[in-house]
Amino acid sequence: VVERVPDRLGATGGNFSVGYRVEHPDGRLGFCKALDYAAALKEPDVPSALRQATEEYLFERDLHHKCEQYRMSRIVVALDDGEIRIPGFPIEQVSYIIFELAEYDVRHQLDIEADLEATLRLRALHNIAVALRQLHQHGIAHQDVKPSNVLIFNSQQKESFSKLGDLGRATDMSRPALHDMFTIAGDRNYAPPEQLYGVVHPEFGVRRLACDLYQLGSLILFMFTGATMTSLLYSELHPDHNWLMWDGTYDEVLPYVQDAFVNTLERVHKVITPAIADDLVALIECLCEPDPMRRGHPANRNSVVSPYALQRVVTQLDRLARRTAQSVMAPSR
Repeated sequence: VVERVPDRLGATGGNFSVGYRVEHPDGRLGFCKALDYAAALKEPDVPSALRQATEEYLFERDLHHKCEQYRMSRIVVALDDGEIRIPGFPIEQVSYIIFELAEYDVRHQLDIEADLEATLRLRALHNIAVALRQLHQHGIAHQDVKPSNVLIFNSQQKESFSKLGDLGRATDMSRPALHDMFTIAGDRNYAPPEQLYGVVHPEFGVRRLACDLYQLGSLILFMFTGATMTSLLYSELHPDHNWLMWDGTYDEVLPYVQDAFVNTLERVHKVITPAIADDLVALIECLCEPDPMRRGHPANRNSVVSPYALQRVVTQLDRLARRTAQSVMAPSR
């Protein structure tokens, strides 16, 4: 163990875990997520807290094993896991997972490189779209896609890339988790509007996959404006119609949310680089559509694939990244 890592601002879940920067004897570095059973002893209902801590740890550990089994190349790799005993503590067992260590998350990258070129932003987004497609193909929804979970590797090289981290709030169709019952499984600051208004749809696709699509669209928005779709919708909605005040159904408030959405897209279009504004706003529009039943790439609606399939989005982000790279390399006249 090299040092303890401070808790991330706005981190979701992980109430019973502590992060450490660790080093292997051969010099390799990693991030260790250690389960803190002692924290559960401070809870009012200790047996329930111990059960929750254990189930959260086992769920995340096993989910990363599944990602490794299916070779999900754009999900952060869990290098090792296990238990050690440290005598002298109320609970001597410490369970841990060690992940590959990223340089930083994309929020930090944009803080230090405010003028980061569009190609690199699009490449990072393409990697995250691939990560979500890999998860979805095996019945897993991430539920907590946000800038702090987009991790950057090898940033100083041409081969820099991003991966999606933190599966602690994911939903796996093949295995139940305690947070499956939550209306909002991840960070509510990045939640889609239907969840903020309390909608709990029974279908996995509508409730879970559509949430991932919304968060991906919001991530695209963040990468080019520094804002999120949820924050912009809130600013456009009349106070009587926002999710903190509304006491009716989502169907009743949806027309007002749709109006706020249209206004938001118009604002966004004005601040994105003109050369890619049309394409990016079209992607944001289909991914962040307030009606989860209509969310997803429009071409999916007339095909046999799932309306929430991400292959077309992956392809479009790849083409945009290539196009912007070519325009940068083209000689000026």
